[in-house]
Amino acid sequence: MHWCKWSDLCKPKDLGGLGFRDLCKFNVALLAKQGWRFLIKPESLVARIFKAKYFPHRDFWNARIGNYPSYVWKSTFAARKLLEEGMGWKVGSGTKINVWRDNWLPRRAGGRIHKTTANNSISMVSELIDQAQQRWKEDVITSIFDAEEAAAILCIPLPRSVEEDKVVWMGDCTGEYSVRGGYRVLINSGNTNENSLHNTEVYRKLWLLDIPAKSKTTIWRMMYNFIPTPHILYNRRIAFVPT
Repeated sequence: MHWCKWSDLCKPKDLGGLGFRDLCKFNVALLAKQGWRFLIKPESLVARIFKAKYFPHRDFWNARIGNYPSYVWKSTFAARKLLEEGMGWKVGSGTKINVWRDNWLPRRAGGRIHKTTANNSISMVSELIDQAQQRWKEDVITSIFDAEEAAAILCIPLPRSVEEDKVVWMGDCTGEYSVRGGYRVLINSGNTNENSLHNTEVYRKLWLLDIPAKSKTTIWRMMYNFIPTPHILYNRRIAFVPT
């Protein structure tokens, strides 16, 4: 008898699962590594070959699958959504970053601007920067954004000299994409169940207990009513009236 779905077992332990690896999602995280190389090393030979064949007049984000694509390109294309979800920008000159569409705010602020505004004259982050003095235009920012988002923008450090904007992976302090980081984004994206989030501390304490692993697993099963007692078997229509 199957007590729960495999996807539930693949959830992180602090979200109520057992931490098994979801091989399908892990494969997507592996494939996204190639797409990440296209972004950070556009001058590499493999990036130039794929660009010439599949998106000669577009960037990677606007590329299409095309006709009769290779297996490698189909795989990389399928993993692009993961990169979109976890990618962000490190602000340099701001000329490549769209204020409203791109992830450029600190992660704690949500990554991107979520609140709309009637001001449509500003489109690029560079318009919020005083390029001569390399500092934010505080008066412009506070007049366009609410207090929370304005504070998040003003906290972003600017380089002392003009630098190009840099693509970074938001899920890692180094800014570099890793398969482990990509898998973490995938596995957490579908685990927003309110009950699991509420019990996160309970699950964390359970797995930190200094008791045999078998005992921890038994407690975990009891929390989900996965113990084959007569009453539970009756509720699942497996046994007769419980005695």
